[in-house]
Amino acid sequence: MEFISLVCPAFISLAIYLCLFDKQKNVLKNICYYFICNLIVNFLVLFVVVFVFHQNELTFTSIFTLKYLALASLLSAILPFGIEFIKKKLSKLCKKIDALLKTGMTSNNKFSYKLFYSKNEKLLNNVIFLLSSFLYFYLLEIVIRLTAVSMSSFGSSAIMAAFVFTFLYYFIFVALQYVLPKVVAKIFSILGYICCFVLFLANYMLLHIKSEALSIGELTNASEGFKFLNFLLKEISVLLIITIIIAIALAIINYMFLDKVRKRKIKIKKRYYLFTIILVVFLHAFAVLLLPTTDDIWEVINKPRYYYDNFINSKKSLAVLGLYEYTVRDTYLSVKGRFTKFGNTEEIEKTIDKYKNLIMIMLESVDYVAINEETTPTISRLMKEGWTFPNRYSALSAGGSTIQTEYSSLSGLFYDTNYYVDIFNNNYNYALPNLFSKAGYVTSSMHENNGSYYNRQKLHSILGFQNSYFLNDISSNVLQFEDPQMADNEEFYDMIIPSDADKFMSLFITISAHGPYDTSNYFCKKADQANSDEECFSYLINKTDVFINHLIKKLSRDNLLDDTVIVLYTDHQAYSYNYPEEYVNTLPVIDTKKNIKAVPFVIYNKDISHKEFNNLLVNDIDLVPTLLNLFDINYDPNNYIGVDLFSKDHKNLILFNDFTWYDGKVYSANEGVDTTTDSYKENSQYVADKINLNSMILSNNYFKN
Repeated sequence: MEFISLVCPAFISLAIYLCLFDKQKNVLKNICYYFICNLIVNFLVLFVVVFVFHQNELTFTSIFTLKYLALASLLSAILPFGIEFIKKKLSKLCKKIDALLKTGMTSNNKFSYKLFYSKNEKLLNNVIFLLSSFLYFYLLEIVIRLTAVSMSSFGSSAIMAAFVFTFLYYFIFVALQYVLPKVVAKIFSILGYICCFVLFLANYMLLHIKSEALSIGELTNASEGFKFLNFLLKEISVLLIITIIIAIALAIINYMFLDKVRKRKIKIKKRYYLFTIILVVFLHAFAVLLLPTTDDIWEVINKPRYYYDNFINSKKSLAVLGLYEYTVRDTYLSVKGRFTKFGNTEEIEKTIDKYKNLIMIMLESVDYVAINEETTPTISRLMKEGWTFPNRYSALSAGGSTIQTEYSSLSGLFYDTNYYVDIFNNNYNYALPNLFSKAGYVTSSMHENNGSYYNRQKLHSILGFQNSYFLNDISSNVLQFEDPQMADNEEFYDMIIPSDADKFMSLFITISAHGPYDTSNYFCKKADQANSDEECFSYLINKTDVFINHLIKKLSRDNLLDDTVIVLYTDHQAYSYNYPEEYVNTLPVIDTKKNIKAVPFVIYNKDISHKEFNNLLVNDIDLVPTLLNLFDINYDPNNYIGVDLFSKDHKNLILFNDFTWYDGKVYSANEGVDTTTDSYKENSQYVADKINLNSMILSNNYFKN
């Protein structure tokens, strides 16, 4: 409907212009008459759109109507003049081409390319210059966008919008090369091509490795990838190599011809600057209007416009917008999120000791595929003796799945990348470590990496850990740490298991099972355990199991095991592991791409009886209120997005921060899901309310007071 309300008035107005205008007079002399006709036509078309198609749901004073009336009027106003301008230019161009062809003819009436080029060098240089950059932009755009479309099964209906967006950025790039001083234009050209290439490569790799696109909000987590660059080589394909070769060739050609087209200083008339600005604004508005949307709140997440307005699924946003608009829009939303508050305090108000010790162990990449009696005897035993929750699911996110799980399991909030800066500037009085500290516990955390990684040093401090230990900062003479060292090294063990404390709450974050799982892995190669992904992964995950085994033995030695609850939970699936096909085929189909998997969650104490909570659907944000309840620590459930798993208020629903959900049977983003049912509408509204509340809390620093 939006497209009709924009295009129809323009073309009807054009028809009026062609039929009724006095051709003997200048167009400007008819301008008053034209605009009167134009406004009448626009109001008539919008009347039909508003009162027929929308059945009185919209009014002439609505934002929708005014927005499209303004755009339609602008389009229909400039269209006749634009067509007249283009007609004159095409007429001149045809005459020039005819003359050019004649200049290429030799005396014996044969065409000479050499003569043709020498006579028309300036024009041909410009054509090659423009064409090479055009092909460069669209080559990277098409390859990366089709990759995102194929992986998300989304975005094909918005293909024209992506092409228009790409043309817009191509136009801006070329225009700046023409108007900037020659030396500046050269530097700009080189930097522009490098940036586009890096963006393409980063997105291509992330799409293939983690099935997600690059997000500006997560660039601070990019250091994670630099440590494991070797396994990126696996994703190099013939298509990628061909694309890289052609792209580099086109960039070189364009740069070479930049010198030729800028031999002389170009004089640009002032009116062309105004024309360029108008064209840029119009192209962008037109491309946005090409994105299909709907007024149905339950269907909106299946429409491309939703993924333009909300970057809650980077893969789908990239599929809809293309490489360049995706990057610009993502950057804009990231910056906007830092300075714009979402919602307000009033809205939030409306929405809103039996055991002495707690040890939480967040397991890096420990996946069910590798858990068995032989490889992980300790984890297997704890699963058989403790409380297990088979229906805890994690969804991959680009460049920060670990920190997102870590943050959610300690704060009870979603890690919202749109408010990345706000996350580190919020108050967390009600985070798990803070409340344990207030209850008299000594709270400590430990990880093998350094404190600047994911900015953990600051995050752990504001969440309430009194002590945080990062082994790479403590000991610089060890190349890489393995999990067992956190228990085997008495100094490290004493740091986080304080012998003089009345009670303690400690967090271990393991690292051994992190990929890659081939010869590029330092520990697998050193132990000659890198003959296959399976062998390497089993070796690494066993190191994590050994750590847990040794930790339990030391707790028993120190008479602490009886009074200690151990919580094991995995951060995310082993995304760089090459899963055996026979294993993948046994997985329950949550989403069709199998990017959402069940991962371990176990609560263990020596004295509790084994239970398997098969019917409970567990979110990471549920861990905080659940553990506070189990330890009988006073808390207000309204301060958390998550809900105590054992509370009557717990809704058996998995929430993902891209507004999708899973109820044990239906994953809302799968194809063919019936979006008209009451349960679909109720669940979608519930998830939307939770995620929006989460954003409001972060952007307002709600818990500061």
